[in-house]
Amino acid sequence: MFEPEADRLVSLLRERWGDEPGWALRANGTYGFFLLFRTDLVPIGEVRDLIVDTFGFASGPTFILGHLYDSESDAS
Repeated sequence: MFEPEADRLVSLLRERWGDEPGWALRANGTYGFFLLFRTDLVPIGEVRDLIVDTFGFASGPTFILGHLYDSESDAS
């Protein structure tokens, strides 16, 4: 994946909320990553709190930019 911290984050998210939200990480240029998931299943504030509690910080928007892209159903 990206780095051990990213793998750890996905593991923590899956432990707490399972796989159904569709956790996915996408590279953000040369550093960091975007975390994508179904926000109708897990509130973004709770995810942000878990990230801050685990790593001591979280950066990025606190609003939703769009829906998780489903490569199987949306591919053209």
